[in-house]
Amino acid sequence: MKNNKPSLLHQRTINLNGFLIDDDLYQLEAELLDTKNYDVPNYDRGNINAGDPIHKMKIVLTVDKQFYIKKAKATTFFSPFKACNSANNNFKMLEGIQIKHGWRKNVNEIIGNVNGCTHIRELLNSLATVAFQTIHGHNSKKDRDDKKENKSRKYQKNNKEQNSKKPSLLSSCFAFRPNSEVVKRLWPEWYKE
Repeated sequence: MKNNKPSLLHQRTINLNGFLIDDDLYQLEAELLDTKNYDVPNYDRGNINAGDPIHKMKIVLTVDKQFYIKKAKATTFFSPFKACNSANNNFKMLEGIQIKHGWRKNVNEIIGNVNGCTHIRELLNSLATVAFQTIHGHNSKKDRDDKKENKSRKYQKNNKEQNSKKPSLLSSCFAFRPNSEVVKRLWPEWYKE
């Protein structure tokens, strides 16, 4: 094989975003776009031209501070098959469940296999991470802002209450393992040698 420059054939673009709606609700969005750099003959859509979407989908979840889904919507704008337009009929059934340990299993039970769209399900895995980054990040920002504004009594009381609870991120990844320098610095009372 010759040493040729790689030629792009397929591109998948995924955008994931977390928004604050108000102090109690967050909006999480995931968008997926698949394109090819060549024309694709398609029975349901006719010819899909190079650069036109093979797939284009969007998920919007509204979640509360405890990660419960209050509203769930998935839209398929483009897909290779007409039947895919009905793949999101069960998506609303995610409302009421919590994004937590076992999330993928819960999602698969509701919209897995023939009950939903594979690509939408794949996006939900990443959207769970966005939920944690959005909500935990926002809570940390509020804590820093409270500290800066020196709402001393309220901050000190809340901080004492928080320090007595096990941090939700403890043991969730390598950086947050109980014997890490990060845990020693952030939560010294939870540090273990």
